[in-house]
Amino acid sequence: MVVALTALVAATHPAFACIGDCNGDGEVTVDELIVGVNIALGVANIDACPAFDRNGDGAVTIDEILAAVNALLIGCPATPAPDATATFTGTTTASPSPTATMPPTSTVTATATETATPTPNQPPVLPTFGVYRAYAGNQVQFPIAATDPEGGALTYMADTLPDGAQLDAVSGVFSWLPTAAQLGPFYVPFSVSDTGMPPLSAQGQLVFDVTNPIACRMVSCDPATGCQSTLPAPQTSCCSGVTLPRVAEPVSDCPGARVVFAGRNFIGFGKLQDCDQMHLFNSAQTSAQLRLNIEARCMRTDDAPVTVHAHLESSSALHMLVVDDDATVDMQPGPDGYAQRLQQAVIWPVRGGGPYFDLEGAEANLTITITDFDGVQASDSIRVILTFATLPDLPETP
Repeated sequence: MVVALTALVAATHPAFACIGDCNGDGEVTVDELIVGVNIALGVANIDACPAFDRNGDGAVTIDEILAAVNALLIGCPATPAPDATATFTGTTTASPSPTATMPPTSTVTATATETATPTPNQPPVLPTFGVYRAYAGNQVQFPIAATDPEGGALTYMADTLPDGAQLDAVSGVFSWLPTAAQLGPFYVPFSVSDTGMPPLSAQGQLVFDVTNPIACRMVSCDPATGCQSTLPAPQTSCCSGVTLPRVAEPVSDCPGARVVFAGRNFIGFGKLQDCDQMHLFNSAQTSAQLRLNIEARCMRTDDAPVTVHAHLESSSALHMLVVDDDATVDMQPGPDGYAQRLQQAVIWPVRGGGPYFDLEGAEANLTITITDFDGVQASDSIRVILTFATLPDLPETP
């Protein structure tokens, strides 16, 4: 009589049980397994190996045979064994004798397949942030929007927040209404943690540039993306009595921190900002020049010249378009990541014929645009007051 047994067995059994260990030596052999098969077939008595009768009902079932197969494959441990999947294929010939022997043609094959190794937990992934440009009195509200590679829940934390700011621990939404007393750069370090085993976290930083709105700026703000502003037409006067504080430019990673600035100092840079006076060089009222310092960040400036376009439009009825030309400039990279051209070395001719008396004291919109060797552009627009008088140096921005 030939019997074939094929089964998938989950190797979880009590630490005290060793089904099929006929001689009590702490392991199950192939011969002992054959004895159990013959008992199950009724051709051998249960007395041949009582260790197969796990439930004490005087019979050996297929489940008890399979439990013995696991004991054969992974042994009889003193503690619960690790999960595994076992495949057993057995073919045997029943012996008429109570004492079963393995016929020469019988085969027993056992294959164990271990459970796949779990994928290691990965830390949360953070989006890339640039500098968030904000105006005092305008709402800031956006989600940090980190992601977990395993799709699990995330927790957001920030130890240091600006006054009035909040970071929701569950949604990751950052909200803040900056005040007129909160100007300049703000840096907000934060962390995002997952629930994996073990839990992992990622650290990031939000960077804000807060400006006080003035009459020379038409501001449009989106709480999620920040503020943008445009200048009114130069014929609309807006600089009367305006004095703006000079605050540091925030530092952040490229390309989000790409900026370009114009300066007027002969020694140092002297960053121009809204309603600063700007000197025009006048030669006997027959010709004039605009001379500036230029500063840029996150652009290709170290191995190729850049093109700087100046557009200067004034409120003068006689000289409205004062400058609208390009200049080719070699920049000098600095240790702080900025590249500069100083000593008022970037020069454009003033358009139109003299005399230029009407430009004295006129308000004007100045736009400086840099295009680097790769075609990347950055611009800055400011409202200035034109003068032919010699000016003192501006304080350097931190």
